[in-house]
Amino acid sequence: MKFVYILNSKKKLVDFCRIGSDRYDILGKLILFKIQEELLPIELKVNEIEKNIEILLIERDLNPLDIVDYKGRFLENEIFELKTFKGYNLKLCNSGFDNKIIFLINLYDSLLKDKLPHFLLFTNTHAEFKIKLESLI
Repeated sequence: MKFVYILNSKKKLVDFCRIGSDRYDILGKLILFKIQEELLPIELKVNEIEKNIEILLIERDLNPLDIVDYKGRFLENEIFELKTFKGYNLKLCNSGFDNKIIFLINLYDSLLKDKLPHFLLFTNTHAEFKIKLESLI
């Protein structure tokens, strides 16, 4: 499995995605990039991410959340993440459809608080990511 990590200007982790996942597809729609060995500077646009979040939130309202498979197997704080977007408090499931919204909100929040640029780091494993990240700091 290969991964893409999004880092802020201080080389701190913002979020990550597995290549071929829904998150990866979302990232590919936001920016054009090519998988490479070295750190890749990118420019994310806050208004484009904001628009994508709003579209997904509307879509989510049209399709109620189904957590039947999770009830009784996990604690509520293991299933849900609380996020704030434009003053609205959201309770989002950390898997399935909501995971895309969480990913975008993490990017959005980072763009609002961190300086540009952001970076992509490509690895084959999470362990490789830790090694590469240590070499950047």
